[in-house]
Amino acid sequence: MDYNPCVILISSNSITVIEAKLEVYRACRAIKYPHNFFIHHYYDDNDDISKLSAFCKATFICDKIKSMTNNFSQYRILDMSQIVYDEVREITRRTLLKFCAGVASGQTESYIGTRGLDHPTADIVLSIQMLLQETIKRTSKYLGFLIYQKILSFAGKKDAFRETIPQEVCENILFETMKMHVFFEYGTSIGFERSTVDDAMIRRKVANNLSKLIGKRRRTISESFENAFKETMMYLEYVCITLENFRKKCRPRNMSECKYFFY
Repeated sequence: MDYNPCVILISSNSITVIEAKLEVYRACRAIKYPHNFFIHHYYDDNDDISKLSAFCKATFICDKIKSMTNNFSQYRILDMSQIVYDEVREITRRTLLKFCAGVASGQTESYIGTRGLDHPTADIVLSIQMLLQETIKRTSKYLGFLIYQKILSFAGKKDAFRETIPQEVCENILFETMKMHVFFEYGTSIGFERSTVDDAMIRRKVANNLSKLIGKRRRTISESFENAFKETMMYLEYVCITLENFRKKCRPRNMSECKYFFY
């Protein structure tokens, strides 16, 4: 289906609305005008155009979701949990430190840097939490890319798979999984023995602790990822069903009465 149909606006005084539409319809068909068009008369309710727009948008989203869920169902025989486990297992402390060190000080609200009495420990802990979350986000993006490429290697039609299931799906699901099993458990567990804290030391400590926790939780992370991925596909199917019901309500009146719209 063309998700951007042509709308022809017509007006007439000497003949009825239906007759005017039929005249335009015959003329368009005679010159082999693109078949995906909708004829709207000046006296028609403008709600019909709004319904047509909503109908096409809902159809577009449903078609995308169906392509995504169908592709996932086709390749669900893969042991996704093992793929995630293997990639998470390969992440090194050095890589985590690189991600952690690359987080700009502005992304942690305030510079962690050298702290004195003017910078309470609570502010430092808040900055570390934001540093940790940003590091996990970058780690998830990196691992999500590797996981996606591994899954893609098993797909028979790689281009179709790539077009229907974007890489961001893996990245976002992994990020939420890592937050659940790493970020919330890590929390504010970093302690301080002095009032002056060095920025580089904190980043090393965050990377080291993150590496240990990921290593400890990698099986849980991989299993949760697979479950979350499957649940996401199920939720998308539910969204599609809801949109299908909405789509029926938005079906323009002319589509059923005069069949000016072809799909």
